[in-house]
Order: sequence, then structure tokens, then C-alpha cells
Amino acid sequence: LFYAHLRAEGTLHLHRTSAPLVSYRHRVGMSQSSGTPRKLLMQLRAKAWEGIVFFGKKGTDNENVWSKNGFAIWGAGRDGKDFLKALSPEVASRVVCFVDVDSNKIEKIKFYDNPTIGRKIPI
Repeated sequence: LFYAHLRAEGTLHLHRTSAPLVSYRHRVGMSQSSGTPRKLLMQLRAKAWEGIVFFGKKGTDNENVWSKNGFAIWGAGRDGKDFLKALSPEVASRVVCFVDVDSNKIEKIKFYDNPTIGRKIPI
């Protein structure tokens, strides 16, 4: 519902009901969030980001804002690299660089090189 609201550019409205529409039960050791793989959540976020941000925003000349200049991924660690891997090849090809504030990543690792992407991406 959250991503549907974003796709609709914030035009979905909440309606109050007298009875709950969804009821959740918590059982010890059966937390839904801990049972959902991190990489699956990343793939869902990447797909939503592509649809809402990358393909959803158009410039004044009706061209995708990101297709000309590309974009940077914040975080050169595990999550940033997993986000890149979760992007479609078309969108991943528009990544210009990774940015980070961790001096170890900036000083020691100059490029992220993954053979499946087919190019080195600067950090």
C-alpha cells in the first residue's frame, strides 16, 4: 500500500473503518520480519525504486531525468552493492558511482568490480 501511494504521487486517501481490515498475530519466535530474507526485501525495494523514481519522473522535455546524467548509490558497503545487483541491467547501467563517508572504503577500494555488471564503478 505504501508503494502504491508513492506511485500515485501521494493521491491515495486513507479511509477510516469501524472494524479492523487486517489483524496481525504475534507468536514468539515467528516474527515475520525476521523470517523475510534481507536480499528479498532489497529486490522489492529496488523494483519499487525503479518504477517510482527511475521510470516515474520525467523532465521538462518528457525524457527520463536519470537517463542522461545517471545517478549515484549512497553506501559502498554490502547494502549498496546488493542494491546495484538488484537493479535491472538497464537501470544498473546508469549508475555513475558509489558514495560513502567511510574512509576505509574510499581510500582502500577505488572501484567496485563485478563481472556480472561488466564494468568497474568508482567509489
